[in-house]
Amino acid sequence: MLKDNYFFRVYARYIEECEVKSGAGAYFGGLGGVENPSEVEEFLTYDAHYTCTLPSGDTSVSVTVMNLTDAKAPDVMHFIVYDARTHSQLGRVAKFSVKHSV
Repeated sequence: MLKDNYFFRVYARYIEECEVKSGAGAYFGGLGGVENPSEVEEFLTYDAHYTCTLPSGDTSVSVTVMNLTDAKAPDVMHFIVYDARTHSQLGRVAKFSVKHSV
């Protein structure tokens, strides 16, 4: 959504249930309390981004929050315990930036 010098957007990121063909889950079953180690549960996160361009037009300030609800990535029987190709263990991440053009 863009209004005057303000821009706001929200993303919903959905990863459906899938199978992991690598790591310990490909060789062993039912280890470490993970019921089906080769299957990754579905996962939904929301990301938000807000930018304000100052009246001069030369400077903008942005704030981004990824994984707004701080959803935990589903466990997978893998040496890092999650599927790094589709998830992040960082949880909620916030970024702040200032951009100035001369």
